[in-house]
Amino acid sequence: MPCTAGWIKPVILLPDESSTWSRERLEVVLLHEMSHVRRMDVVPHLISEVARVIYWFNPLVWLAAARLRAEAERATDDRVVHAGAKTSDYAAHLLEIVRQARPAWHPAPLMPLARRKEFEGRLLAILESGGHLA
Repeated sequence: MPCTAGWIKPVILLPDESSTWSRERLEVVLLHEMSHVRRMDVVPHLISEVARVIYWFNPLVWLAAARLRAEAERATDDRVVHAGAKTSDYAAHLLEIVRQARPAWHPAPLMPLARRKEFEGRLLAILESGGHLA
């Protein structure tokens, strides 16, 4: 899965398959990941992970952390769509990336893309937005 790692000097990590992606797919993926960098999503994610470690016994902390990750993904999807990506094409790119992904354990920041329910919600939000995500 594509992801961004690091805080001081963030790095965008792409899967091996990205070498075969179309220019359009690569552009929307990079725009999505750069949106995470610009929004500094790593900071609230780090804070939520610390809270989960401290309050591991509290299911509300786990739910809040998952919701935070999901909302960060939707916000970056919003930026991609507002930058001019056609919603159906963007959703198709995301779907194909998930299809190509090897089944494996995914770190917390990738969960909104890795879990089926969250991914379906993202796709519906993108497709139903008509180019205007909230």
